Amino acid sequence: MKEFDDIRDDQIRVIGYTKSKWVPSSNLKRYLIWAIIIIALGILFVVLVKIRQSTLYEPEPALFEPEVAYITSEPVDKGWIGSEIDSTAAGFTEIVDTTINDIPLRIYIPHNAQMTLHLGKLDKSDPEIIFAAQAADVRADNGGIVGAFVLKGEQKSRGLAKRGYCAIIDDKISIGVAENTPLFEESTAKGGYFFRQ
Repeated sequence: MKEFDDIRDDQIRVIGYTKSKWVPSSNLKRYLIWAIIIIALGILFVVLVKIRQSTLYEPEPALFEPEVAYITSEPVDKGWIGSEIDSTAAGFTEIVDTTINDIPLRIYIPHNAQMTLHLGKLDKSDPEIIFAAQAADVRADNGGIVGAFVLKGEQKSRGLAKRGYCAIIDDKISIGVAENTPLFEESTAKGGYFFRQ
């Protein structure tokens, strides 16, 4: 059968092609189905990301950027917290338990008293003291004051450990939050008190 006409009478020649005996296995079909599912999920994910990016959002505040909040407070009956007292009575501290925005608070209100700052421990038996609280952070290792502190016009410490402050100048108390405030220099010039907390 080397040539086309080289065939004997008892032979058969089949002209055409032979079918391949390759049949896809069930594992291959399974892999193909999973590949199609993964590709479809990838396309769906890309489409959803594109849709979300096209929608306009308000910029979110940064981690330490203050959020603007509008808070409506309930009116106070008397215009202030605490009791009306006689200005000639002896000094005392009133304790008021209240809630603000569902947060329980205990407020200490000194009456007929003058606020001053002191360094060191106070005598607990002194009848002139009606309320005492820690006003500044003191380091445990060297006893130094953390942040700014002015005592009777004398600067004891300078720094910015925290932005909150309290200034006592001419018996007027100012409390606030700021990195720079002229009250530090004013308390030094006028013999007042100042601390950061």
